[in-house]
Amino acid sequence: GTGGGGFQFDVIGGNWRYNGQGGTRTLGPITPSERAFLAVSYDGAQASVYLDGIKIGDSFSQDATLQTFDAIRVASNRGVSIFFEGIIDDIQVFNYPLAQADIVDILFAETNTAVCDLGLQTSDFDANDDCVINVVDFAMFGEQYLDCVLLPVSECP
Repeated sequence: GTGGGGFQFDVIGGNWRYNGQGGTRTLGPITPSERAFLAVSYDGAQASVYLDGIKIGDSFSQDATLQTFDAIRVASNRGVSIFFEGIIDDIQVFNYPLAQADIVDILFAETNTAVCDLGLQTSDFDANDDCVINVVDFAMFGEQYLDCVLLPVSECP
């Protein structure tokens, strides 16, 4: 239910679901034997919920009770009456809100799922379009800069 402060992720009818003060929302279908990456970030005004790095929505709750939690429970609902059946391999709790870029970075570090694999816009600094900004991109930027010192590079002949 939605009573009490906070929120929970649960499984109803074969779908991941967010259930909290702002109501319930289906996040997406469960695919048996596949990993799912669930995240929620609360910035003091609204909660943003993500499934596998994709933002499902904002403003799930405007309730001030999300600012503090009386408990963090893993693998059970808030009422400790329903238990998760599956494998949980990583839990992270931060004391500051995460932007979508932060959540995608965590997802990439855990799974090597690149930003462009999620259909999200890549950075202008991803020179080789491999969805990862690294020393290879820096070297390509340096080479282009030595050929023409104009930025953006599209201004070069």
